[in-house]
Amino acid sequence: CIILTADRKVASMERTVLEVLAECGAEFRVNVMSFTRFCVKNMGERVKRCLTPEGSVMLLADVIEKCNDKFVYYRRVRPDSLANEVYAALTALRNSGVSTDNLREKAEKLPIALRNKSLDLSLIYEGYLEALSEKREDSTTRLAAFAEMLNENPGKNASINFFVVGMDDFNKPQIDVLRALDNGVKSLTVGFVVGISQNVIPDLAGSFAPGFT
Repeated sequence: CIILTADRKVASMERTVLEVLAECGAEFRVNVMSFTRFCVKNMGERVKRCLTPEGSVMLLADVIEKCNDKFVYYRRVRPDSLANEVYAALTALRNSGVSTDNLREKAEKLPIALRNKSLDLSLIYEGYLEALSEKREDSTTRLAAFAEMLNENPGKNASINFFVVGMDDFNKPQIDVLRALDNGVKSLTVGFVVGISQNVIPDLAGSFAPGFT
């Protein structure tokens, strides 16, 4: 089986698995991976050069410099300073599944200052996506490409049981990967704890096949 968990929890999860298996005296083929590691292992030759966060900021600065004459709100801001400022915001938007069209549509309904800021941000967003060429990608576009690859090859992991643990939140690319896995694996179990008033579990489970646990 394969256990998927957050990057920062891979080592502790491996230790936990070893401790549990040692206690029961049984031998199991269990692999613990992060979504990123699982993606890289499966994509093989299709893996492209992935930008680090620092590399993404540098690419953003280049995009901002090229878009500067189109800006209204950010016209006088230095490209490198603005790149650092908007990197986290753009990452959050992309991981939430917000497109440039969504951003522009919402911007039209905002007060003038926020509208101009959001429209400038949409220009940066669009330019950044265009700058991610065929030879370059970041962690978000890599997971999106991986989800597409799984949908194209639904039987690739047909004999494997998957368990997703140690995560209390999922971004859109990760959800897309799980949906793709749900269509072609032996079993998929996602376990996490949320507050009693939250609706994360039914919302998540409702997006998968009836056999999802």
